[in-house]
Amino acid sequence: CMRRGGWGIGAYSAAEGWIEGPNERVAAPETQAGPGVDAVGQQNNDPPQGSQPNVDPEAPVIPLPQAPDLSNMDLAPDPWTAGYAALDNGDIPRARGAFYAGLLEEPDRIDEFYELADGVYDDLGALPAAEILEIGIQAVPSELARADVFVQIGDMLLEGGRNTPAVQKFQYALYLEPDNLAAYHGLVDGIDLVPEPNVRNIINQLEGIRNDMGTSPGLFNALGVAYRAVGQYDRAIDLLNQAVELDPDDPLVHIDLAYAYLGDGQRAAARQSAERALDLAPDDADVLVLVGYVLQELDAYEDALALFEQAVALAPNDYWAHFELAYTLAVLGEPRAVFQPEIDQALALGDDDTELWLNVGWLYLDTGNCPEAM
Repeated sequence: CMRRGGWGIGAYSAAEGWIEGPNERVAAPETQAGPGVDAVGQQNNDPPQGSQPNVDPEAPVIPLPQAPDLSNMDLAPDPWTAGYAALDNGDIPRARGAFYAGLLEEPDRIDEFYELADGVYDDLGALPAAEILEIGIQAVPSELARADVFVQIGDMLLEGGRNTPAVQKFQYALYLEPDNLAAYHGLVDGIDLVPEPNVRNIINQLEGIRNDMGTSPGLFNALGVAYRAVGQYDRAIDLLNQAVELDPDDPLVHIDLAYAYLGDGQRAAARQSAERALDLAPDDADVLVLVGYVLQELDAYEDALALFEQAVALAPNDYWAHFELAYTLAVLGEPRAVFQPEIDQALALGDDDTELWLNVGWLYLDTGNCPEAM
């Protein structure tokens, strides 16, 4: 399940690391090759692959795009001025190259670089900010050893729907810091959005960390979700129960466990885990929606309806809460006049989310409104 919350690039502290960010809820798995997967989709046991080699020949390749060729790039009057001008013009490729060149000359301006990337996120969105960060940090070698930076880029890529590259970033962050909780949370958010060979590679990596590190709620959570994604429900349930024992107050782990029970056909146990999550966070709109999903799977639509109504009241700008409320009303047989306002509100809030539009289309088809679906 997704672990959503507000964050910005400037929100780093040595004590807490990067504050993790909001991610999409619904997306189709990607088909491109990812870490540990060759070009034809065959699994291997290699570490995450990218374009930037490490100094250590034993280490995995850093999963970053190739640094730009600056030989033909006009950076007058200086790289930083050129970079800011490119941002003003919406020219992200030029901005990437300019700030990369600027950091090569003045690496001590890295904090300014993170602040401007924060502004790019606010003004232009997650993907442009991630693309600028992926290039810029390559100019300052010390930044390539920061797991928190890779987690931050991974969160942005996941928010923007680039699921496989996002998961690569989380995997590399765990290579740098095997106990990085935010990286485990990122994997939990991304595992269900990438092809099975990628998940198998994640399992291999996490099992290796487990052999070296031992117990960790984040590790057990991510590993349990990975086994759940490949249909090994017994293994998933065992690991997720261990995660619950280590961190019984995390409602999202209980929800992950509920989904594992659902996959295994243990409906009563699934409901019990979902209700435990609800007990822990009765006023958290995200938890209400996620528990509502579980109740939908259990055909408990009346109970799910009550949760979605509460979620909308608590988080009126959560367009998925509005959509799920509309969907549940439709399943319960309410006329279109009753659920259409919730669809309208969802689309007004999330009009740039293609997955939302897709889900609305399917809802219209399911309710016999074919012209609107098309």
